[in-house]
Amino acid sequence: MVIERILTMKKCLPPIIMILIVFLVLPTYLTGCRDNFRYYGDHVDLNTVAINSILGIHSGDRRIFVIDEDSYGRRVFVVWGDTVVAEERLGESSARVFAVLISQQTKGKYVYFYPDYNVLLFENTQPKGTIPTEESVKKYFGSDDFSEDIKWLKGKNDWEKPLDESKSVRVKVSRYSKHDEKRNGLVSDYDFRKAREQLFAGLTTDRGAFYYLTSDNYNRHIFFTRNIDENDVYTKSFVVMFNKDGSFDPVNGVMEITDLWNYQDDLKAFRERNGWNTKPPKN
Repeated sequence: MVIERILTMKKCLPPIIMILIVFLVLPTYLTGCRDNFRYYGDHVDLNTVAINSILGIHSGDRRIFVIDEDSYGRRVFVVWGDTVVAEERLGESSARVFAVLISQQTKGKYVYFYPDYNVLLFENTQPKGTIPTEESVKKYFGSDDFSEDIKWLKGKNDWEKPLDESKSVRVKVSRYSKHDEKRNGLVSDYDFRKAREQLFAGLTTDRGAFYYLTSDNYNRHIFFTRNIDENDVYTKSFVVMFNKDGSFDPVNGVMEITDLWNYQDDLKAFRERNGWNTKPPKN
C-alpha cells in the first residue's frame, strides 16, 4: 500500500521531506478510493432532500448551491448533477440537469421538506463543459426566465409562513444516493427481480437498474426503474412501492411514469393510493 510505504520511509528522511511527500501523494491516493455513490460536497442536508425527491439520481457527483432563504430558515437551492432523466432527454450518458428545490428546515441529524411539490427540473442550457459556480447559478436562476416558476414553488412550500412540521417529512441526513440497492439492503435481489418480471414481461432484454427514491415512517420504499432495449434505448419507466417484507401490490403498488420531468402530481396520487406514511392495517 502507498501509505505503508510512506510510513516505512520516515526513519531515513528529514521531517520536512516527509511532510511534502504526504501532501503530494495522499490526495491522489484518497481520490482513487472515492465512493462513486457518496456525496462529498457541501450542504449534506440539502443533498438528502435531493436524493429523496429527484428520480434517477445515480451517483454522488453533484453540486449544490443555496440561492435564497426566508425568515424561518427555508432554503431554495439548486442541484446540478447526473440523472437518468437527463440522459434520455438530452441524449448523453453524462448529461446533467438543474433542479430547484426547497428545504423546510434542518434539526440535528434530520432534514425536513414537503414531499409533494418541492422540486422543479430544468435542462442545462449552459455551454458544454461549463462548471457552475455559486455566482453563476444565482445569476442564472435570478433572471426573469425562472421567476414565475420559483415563485410557484415557494408558494407550494409556504414561503415566509411559520414552519409547520406536520406537513413535512423527516429524513436522516445522508451523503449516499442509495442507488446501489445492495448497499442499503431495503429490498432483496429476489424481490427486485420479481418486480421486473412483472413490469417488463415479454421484453427481449432485461437491462436497467432500480434507483432508490424515498421511504416512509413504516418501512415502505419507493424505487424508480427503467428498461433499456437491445438498441440502448430507454423504454418504459415505473415507480414501485415495496412493503417492509419486500412485497408489493401488483395493481396499486406500481405506476408508469410517462413524463420524467413533471411527475409530482402522479407521485402524490400514487403515495395516497398506497397509504403512504400511514400505519399499515394488521393482518
